[in-house]
Order: sequence, then structure tokens, then C-alpha cells
Amino acid sequence: MMQMETKLICRKEHGIHMKNTNIATENEESKIPEPTLQETIDKNIETLWKEFQSVPVDCNGNLKTAWYAFPKGTNKNDVYDWFNRHYSKGLSYLMEEVKKE
Repeated sequence: MMQMETKLICRKEHGIHMKNTNIATENEESKIPEPTLQETIDKNIETLWKEFQSVPVDCNGNLKTAWYAFPKGTNKNDVYDWFNRHYSKGLSYLMEEVKKE
């Protein structure tokens, strides 16, 4: 918990008199923890997964159009491998729990 403290200066000769004050930051007031880097990555990957559900594939499982770094003709299993490597809960969680909106 970080707090900024304003230290006071009291100088009788200049007539300056201030009290100590503590100022809480916005996060301290709301008590909402900041997401970790992995949580942020996972959230972005979930968004990509939902988008990927709309990418057309042919009868052989190859992408009919380019999608981000994956060129047209990439097999969907290669894309699945990418999701599995980068999503902390794995591909099976994405397939079962993260539904297309």
C-alpha cells in the first residue's frame, strides 16, 4: 500500500503552519488489485479466441483467409498450438469455457 505523505513546514517567521496529510491513491481507495501481466495476456487471448471462431476454414482445416500472423492456408491446428502455448489455462479451457459472443 503506497501512500503519499505531505510533510509540513512550520516557520514562525514566515507564518507558515500546515498539518500532515495522507493522500490515498485511486487504487487504494477502490481496493481493486491491478491485473498481473499473465491475466492481461490471457484476457487478450480470450478476445482473439472469440474472433478466431469466425475465421472460415476449408474441409481440410486450412484457413480460407489470413488471420493476424497466420497466412491463408495455415492449418487450424497450427493456430490451436499457438493458443495452447500462450494461454495459461491451455487450449482445452479455451475450447470448453470461452464461448464466441
